[in-house]
Amino acid sequence: MAQKSQLTDLPTPRLVSAIRQATGHTQESLARDLGVSFATLNAWERGRSNPRTSHRMVLERMGKKLGVSMGLKVLVVDDNQPSARLLKAMLVASCNEATVWVESNGTDALLRCGAVRPDVMFLDILMPGLDGFETAQRVVKMQGLDNVRVVFVTASMDEATLDRARESSAAAVLQKPFTTEDLERVLGEIGATMLLSA
Repeated sequence: MAQKSQLTDLPTPRLVSAIRQATGHTQESLARDLGVSFATLNAWERGRSNPRTSHRMVLERMGKKLGVSMGLKVLVVDDNQPSARLLKAMLVASCNEATVWVESNGTDALLRCGAVRPDVMFLDILMPGLDGFETAQRVVKMQGLDNVRVVFVTASMDEATLDRARESSAAAVLQKPFTTEDLERVLGEIGATMLLSA
């Protein structure tokens, strides 16, 4: 069964660009169809302003009708917030079409997984409460999440922990600190290369 995109989570600049790409509209012609000025639509697409709720709803309906997707949906789960923010920034910089959510624990991650059905989950191993291993085991048992790719992320140097991660069903293991090149290599290995920046 195909997964439905939640266009409400898609930033307006990406939604406008995707609609224009799918329809062949110029900014002027799409602005005309929406009944707004060229300057207004240009500001939406450049992220300088946001549309009124009514215009946003029209854009979402257009996107849904055209089959616009959210691109790569990524969930970052890490109880270390600076680390999570850094990974999110690296993902946004590395991927043309990524929507990234961040959760700080396994329980909230499971709720988010059910809501957005991510393509890739970067999962810290050592977290209080549900650790990364337990969270990953629960994710694969959730209906509709059998295609999510789990990438374990850890600062641990413990060989037993690293071996367990490597021997799990995870698509990859990233040891902190890692570089943008390491991240892009992992994305390429798990099949997200079509979304990497040129």
